[in-house]
Amino acid sequence: MDLALLHEAASRGQAVLRTYGWARPTVSFGRNEAVRGVWDIAAMEGADIDVVRRPTGGRALWHRREVTYSVTMPWPADRAWREAYDAVNQRLLQALLMLGVPARLYRADASAAISPDGPICFAAPSAGEIVTDGGKVAGSAVWRTSGGFLQQGSILLHDDQALLSAYRCQEGPPDAAYAAPVSSWLGDDDHAQLSSRLIAALQAAWSCRTSDNDAYPSSAIDERSLNESRAILSSPHWLWRR
Repeated sequence: MDLALLHEAASRGQAVLRTYGWARPTVSFGRNEAVRGVWDIAAMEGADIDVVRRPTGGRALWHRREVTYSVTMPWPADRAWREAYDAVNQRLLQALLMLGVPARLYRADASAAISPDGPICFAAPSAGEIVTDGGKVAGSAVWRTSGGFLQQGSILLHDDQALLSAYRCQEGPPDAAYAAPVSSWLGDDDHAQLSSRLIAALQAAWSCRTSDNDAYPSSAIDERSLNESRAILSSPHWLWRR
């Protein structure tokens, strides 16, 4: 749906903030991340987890106890993608500060980007991502077309990222040593309560007009665009292409 919304943003000028969760434990890989020889594909296929490859960049993530967000919006080809990225991260930061999370933007040389074949997402921050003194709160990745911008991200409610270690081809240092879930500041409420509080803050930060239609935003997407996006991202060739 996020990829289809990107197409809608470029073709119709439609902007959407979307939040969602995961029905099952899921590992997602970045668009250009190398998987073969790094991750145990057979073990992943044999485990009770789902595995996907995102249309955005970045590195491996374990999705479960989190709020996942996406922002799609029209974006001119002659404007730098980082302007959009910084604007989205400012809104994310605003939402977390509303909740009392002592968050800040990670300042680093933007040219010193982490390789897509580097450490997992929550092992290290990239320039502009949201951190606290204790670690990284939100991991984000982007993709753009000639007329649209997509940013996807994970805001941890609890830290499950170390579970990725079981699927590495070779043993290494513990994964996600830099993860900082928001439950550290908001208390150990149940998942639904934490998720509702965070989503409400995100909507407030964006001054969102919410939809009463349970089918939205799928109801606002051209069916052909949705089917094309589904065909691409559900393909084993796409998932295991690197």
